[in-house]
Amino acid sequence: MISGNYKEGIKHGIQRHWYSNGQLELEEHYNMGKEDGLRLTWYENGNQWSTENYKNGLAEGDVFFWYENGVKMRESTYANGIITDKPKRYNIIGELINENK
Repeated sequence: MISGNYKEGIKHGIQRHWYSNGQLELEEHYNMGKEDGLRLTWYENGNQWSTENYKNGLAEGDVFFWYENGVKMRESTYANGIITDKPKRYNIIGELINENK
């Protein structure tokens, strides 16, 4: 199921998607068709999948992804849609496996 707000036929405000089991899958914020604010995603089991922030349609700030078991998968930082640090990736048990640009 999907719910969301539109203004003049363009996504505006909070958009939400749910899995068939009722678990929230996605919540994102739009400002006149561009992502603007937090974008959160979850696995079907309810664990967090990702946390991202957008400003005027571009990634901004810290971005995190997790494995379905809840262990952090990767993290990075963006400014104006451009990655500003060396992304960190972790294995399924949480050990750092690389730091690459």
